[in-house]
Amino acid sequence: MFINLNPMAINQDLKAIFPNGDIKKKFLLWALISKAKNIEAIGRGSTVKGIRVEDLKAVKIPFPPLFL
Repeated sequence: MFINLNPMAINQDLKAIFPNGDIKKKFLLWALISKAKNIEAIGRGSTVKGIRVEDLKAVKIPFPPLFL
């Protein structure tokens, strides 16, 4: 997992996440890294292990409470 700063193309084995303006990119990166073992466990495939978009969307990211 990484934050890409340059235009690039990816193949079907990779997934790109574009957070909305309410989510900080670095927070999302570290939240996903903290869930890496869970994400890897739901990967499928024998030659190249991949994750379906539906499965990635189901990963729960805990957000800290917002204080105003």
